[in-house]
Amino acid sequence: MQADVNGCSVYAYTGGRDVDPAQPSIVFVHGACNDHSVWALQSRYFAHHGRNVLAVDTPGHGRSAGDAHSSVSDIADWLAAFLDALAIERAAFVGHSLGALSVLDMAARNPARVSRIALLGPSAPMPVAEVLLEAAKANDHTAFELITGWTFSAGHQLGGSEQPGIWMSGNALRLMPGTSSMALMAHPLPPTRGRWVQQRRAPWRSSPVAGRWNMATRCASISAASTTSIAT
Repeated sequence: MQADVNGCSVYAYTGGRDVDPAQPSIVFVHGACNDHSVWALQSRYFAHHGRNVLAVDTPGHGRSAGDAHSSVSDIADWLAAFLDALAIERAAFVGHSLGALSVLDMAARNPARVSRIALLGPSAPMPVAEVLLEAAKANDHTAFELITGWTFSAGHQLGGSEQPGIWMSGNALRLMPGTSSMALMAHPLPPTRGRWVQQRRAPWRSSPVAGRWNMATRCASISAASTTSIAT
């Protein structure tokens, strides 16, 4: 579906279902240089199990117009405006990487509009490897190659998908160039330390699922962390 948010055309994948105001909503937020397609399986599952699904393309990504936002707070503000545009008062949010930080910021500043959150690959703060930033600044395709190389294990770069015929690293390399690598230059840190104190006081239970070393951010990063199950 297409929507107008702050004067720009925005795309959101709905899992093949119309938005029903009587159903609870889930907003999926991708990371830098990704788009709604990274949530394809999750989107369809929840869309066919009693939820409105809105897997958004943030500005400058996928099918959405406009320029990529330059800060986490800008993305969080945009998410609130996205809810306004669709007349959705409250929703669950799922975010990955930069999208996870944006969801945290949205939840901290707009707790009444967020029913629960699920985060994949969050880290606060989230420093980014200098070699990746330099490649992105130069709009060098190497930036996409670095992300792909660090995202998938050596074995999975050769195959290994549970779905036969799918080449995950090839899919990633095909997806990311659709967005300028300059989107990676969006500053992934909050403006003040106090904001993160506020986020830690958000009224949700937190259940870390797994932790791994993140090569892109050069720090320990929780691979998946969920507040409460978004299916409940």
